[in-house]
Amino acid sequence: MNRFFIDDEIKIGEEFEISGDDGRHITRSLRIKKGELIEGVAFGKAYLSEVIDVNREDNTVIAKAIEPIKTNEPMTSIRLFQGLTKSKEDFIIQKGTEVGISDFFPIEFIRSVSKIKGKQDNKMERWQKIARESAMQSKRDIIPRVHYPKKLIDIKDSLEGLSIVLYEEELSFSLKDCLKKIGECKIVNIFVGPEGGFDSSEIKFLIEIGVHSVSLGRRILRTETAGLVASSIVLYEYGDMEI
Repeated sequence: MNRFFIDDEIKIGEEFEISGDDGRHITRSLRIKKGELIEGVAFGKAYLSEVIDVNREDNTVIAKAIEPIKTNEPMTSIRLFQGLTKSKEDFIIQKGTEVGISDFFPIEFIRSVSKIKGKQDNKMERWQKIARESAMQSKRDIIPRVHYPKKLIDIKDSLEGLSIVLYEEELSFSLKDCLKKIGECKIVNIFVGPEGGFDSSEIKFLIEIGVHSVSLGRRILRTETAGLVASSIVLYEYGDMEI
């Protein structure tokens, strides 16, 4: 069943409209008809809804909310502080949304190939669109937020909850050890370095502001997979994967 995000509040028994790109997708690509069921999502709540009217001329759809749907969102908010890469952000945002990440913070590290240059509006618009489309596909109840790129020094006041950095030279403290020691947290911040890894000064800075240095094991993961693996492990350990 297809899921769509609505900007306005949805109430049981009341109608709501889907237009724009989503309306066009319903009327032209999916060819959904009157009487079929869809899922409407607004403000983090999903509703089973019946299509009441389909206007293929102006690509608008009217649906009525029937009943609420049990949330698909994890109880834990995963926030990924991802080192800027050469060209991996689209993949990271798409797959991270599927896994259950709630916020993406692109970070410029010393060894980042890509640097923060000028206005980022076009890039941000594309990244947020990817998050939205992936959220619909994976049946999320929220659209993860993609934040504007920042330098590492500027994230100090953005942290709350448990913060970890995935460091390839960490030998004595694993992610599993950290989760067992700290216990369950509502917010988990995960730092992942760029293709070239972290500079030692960055690890020192992160530890000084309360970030735990952890290992993901003996194998070295690529920057685009490390955050996804760590996020999955955290959600599994906290019981948020429901498997």
